[in-house]
Amino acid sequence: APHTFTNVSAGPHKVIATDMNGCTTDSIDVVVVPGPTLTTTAVATDALCNGAATGSITVAEPTIGDAPYEYSLDGTTWQPGNVFNGLAAGSYTVFFREKFGCQGNLSITVGEPPALTASSNFTPVICNGESNGVITLSAAGGTAPYEYSIDG
Repeated sequence: APHTFTNVSAGPHKVIATDMNGCTTDSIDVVVVPGPTLTTTAVATDALCNGAATGSITVAEPTIGDAPYEYSLDGTTWQPGNVFNGLAAGSYTVFFREKFGCQGNLSITVGEPPALTASSNFTPVICNGESNGVITLSAAGGTAPYEYSIDG
């Protein structure tokens, strides 16, 4: 009767058959081919403001493996959806797996704009009660173009 070896790792193996009298066959070289590597791509959307958790990562469906796919940012908590929202700027490892448990991962970075800063200069009112003062406000960082407002 044939014998089946299970839980065999990928790579070279030698197999032999031995009968009840201790007679053996010549060894047979068998190479178990590794399965394909599960890969995909992802796109990061940067946070809208410096320090805000408004970034996202959208993972493309893997091109091999069998659906359904699951996705995770920690390798422990899995979700069926391929989008992660509410992310702060930083480096992330995205884990993905298919229905038979084959897994892959990729690294991706969510960015953010530089911190928004403002500076001002003013020219005082010439005489008390007049409205001829001047305020100059300059913004830097963040995401241009800028809008400015006074008193509200």
